Amino acid sequence: MSIAYNTPEAQKEYEALHREAGEVLSRWMSVEVQAQQSFCAALEARNGAAMKAVFRAAINANARLSMANEAVTHCLAEISATDLLDEWKRLYDRARKLAKRRNAVAHSEAVILMGLPEDGVSRAVGARLLDPLAEVEFPPNPSKRLVEGISVGQLVEMKERFHSLAFDLQTHREKMYEAQKRFRASSAQ
Repeated sequence: MSIAYNTPEAQKEYEALHREAGEVLSRWMSVEVQAQQSFCAALEARNGAAMKAVFRAAINANARLSMANEAVTHCLAEISATDLLDEWKRLYDRARKLAKRRNAVAHSEAVILMGLPEDGVSRAVGARLLDPLAEVEFPPNPSKRLVEGISVGQLVEMKERFHSLAFDLQTHREKMYEAQKRFRASSAQ
């Protein structure tokens, strides 16, 4: 039989994982809100509530991003805004990649990792977000799990990337509004 000891450092890291994971998921919601607004803008929705309901009917973030992509791509191609279409393709690619990171956080749990027993005593070696359903060798290798898991530092970086993406989506949408206005004005002449 072995005894397991947590450490104050591992406990602080464990608590920080919970806090940062919550902030990451909150920041991701701002990406989804911007994607929703781009979707509505691309369709030039007169009834914003109805368009938001349609957008929210999609089951997951990937489906919502795909809906926004289809609407924005069609809109920008229709008004011949090729520079904005190229910019949108890069933003959409970024969003799809970051959605995978968001999913990894959303489907993980914070775990305090215990080192291998020495003289019948295991001590905490750190904490990470880990996929509880992933295949794990037995007995688990704590050093490997520290590398494979999501750290507090990685969560902080994700937060910043999500924030940056939301801002860039908002900026793109504002440019799309202007392009739509110019197109309507030139069509009216």
